[in-house]
Amino acid sequence: MTHTYAALEVTQSTFDEIAAKLRAAGYDHAFDDEEVAIDMHGIGLVVEKKPLAPTALPEEKKPRLFYWEEAEDAWCPAEELTVDNIISVDLFMADGDTHDVTFKRVDMTDAEYAAMPEG
Repeated sequence: MTHTYAALEVTQSTFDEIAAKLRAAGYDHAFDDEEVAIDMHGIGLVVEKKPLAPTALPEEKKPRLFYWEEAEDAWCPAEELTVDNIISVDLFMADGDTHDVTFKRVDMTDAEYAAMPEG
């Protein structure tokens, strides 16, 4: 018995994906002789069920500690630094001298912190 079908044009990648799935399921008889059409009589297309990707939460901002570096004229990260890293007591201070160090808290995400230019 011969029947006709309506031609629905799709992209090559769509055709190839459908063809691969039909062949894997044993539907080789659905292809015409030139293999340029698939007779999908009795076959319905449905959207593939994929597990939902986890919703990305906004990245959490964390408190970061900076100190004012006069020589750089900029705020510099103070994380993992000791006082000796911030000011050299032997070079910049004499007995009885005082020195003010200004600290600043800035809330930043890890990505923002990593994107900071090197000083």
